[in-house]
Amino acid sequence: MNKLEADRLHQIIQSDIEALVGRYYFGREAYFKIKNRKDHFVAGAFRALGIQMH
Repeated sequence: MNKLEADRLHQIIQSDIEALVGRYYFGREAYFKIKNRKDHFVAGAFRALGIQMH
C-alpha cells in the first residue's frame, strides 16, 4: 500500500467515525449529512439542481 492509498483509507475511516458519532449524538440526519458532504454523486446532483453545497 502506498502513501496515497493509505491517506485515502484514513480519510474514509475518519469520515465513517465522524458519521457514527454524529448519529449517536444527533440522530440519523446527522449521519447522512456527514457521509454526503464529500460524496461526488451528491455534489453533482446538487449542481444539477442548482443547489449550492456548503
